[in-house]
Amino acid sequence: MPMVGIVVINWNNWPDTAECLDSLGGVEACGGEVFVVDNGSTDDSVSRLRERFPDVCFIEEKQNLGFGGAANRGMEEAKRRGHPYAWILNNDTLCSLEALRALLETADAHPDVALFSPVIHLYPEVEKVWFAGGRINPWTGTVVHETLPPSQPSRESFLSGCSLLIRLAPVLEMGGFHEPYFLYFEDADLCMRVSQRGLGIMVVPSARIWHKEGATTACKGRSKSPLGDYYDTRNGLYFIERQMKGLSACSAYAYFVLRLFRKMLRIVWAGDWRNLQAVVSGLSDYRQRKFGAWIDRRRAA
Repeated sequence: MPMVGIVVINWNNWPDTAECLDSLGGVEACGGEVFVVDNGSTDDSVSRLRERFPDVCFIEEKQNLGFGGAANRGMEEAKRRGHPYAWILNNDTLCSLEALRALLETADAHPDVALFSPVIHLYPEVEKVWFAGGRINPWTGTVVHETLPPSQPSRESFLSGCSLLIRLAPVLEMGGFHEPYFLYFEDADLCMRVSQRGLGIMVVPSARIWHKEGATTACKGRSKSPLGDYYDTRNGLYFIERQMKGLSACSAYAYFVLRLFRKMLRIVWAGDWRNLQAVVSGLSDYRQRKFGAWIDRRRAA
């Protein structure tokens, strides 16, 4: 069984991270080593978690690097320690040894595939499927989640970064996640770059985990927090710029304007003025080429 570095990303949410780590008990049997990348937490996360999980390797960052930056640091450390794979996990997931074993067995059988995902259920609605594969629509610049699991491992064009088994050598060679996104769309961007290299992307239905949707950005279903609306706006444009070409880029930009108009109507109708300010900030920061973490200047004033 190949060795794997399990990378859990934490930012000011040690209770969820502790639950995730509890669910990973026994991964050593699969050659697993657990890493927690802490994104500059200010809630005493590391000391609390280190006391409870002394065998976990902690990578402490002085500032919040975002999802992609933290995942890259974890992957680099896993590769440095000799692991050919890294399993990137949101800290609001609950996993199992069986899921990891199924992912690794599938990866071992498909050397031309670089990215693997389990089927992801919601929690606590444990029977409801949140992600069972996905596709990127180049004409709209958006991603679609499938919720009907395939009967066998299936090649896809998109996998969620919520839970991603990564073949480290080729993915780190292409630079890993593109860090300027900070949050949202970095997984879609990686999937497109992997596909452009001629490598496969696969969902593994025999591997199942559970996800507390929106624990990081306070988003549920179609409703987004100001943080979610900011990154969805700014990074939606950035993703089209980076990955869509020719007629598909024209179509994707047109669809973005339509989607933005509908978003603005929804926000104004609901009176969510902080969300409106977040959308405007996202548009402004994209125009000014301000990427990375969102600085909510109105709140900071």
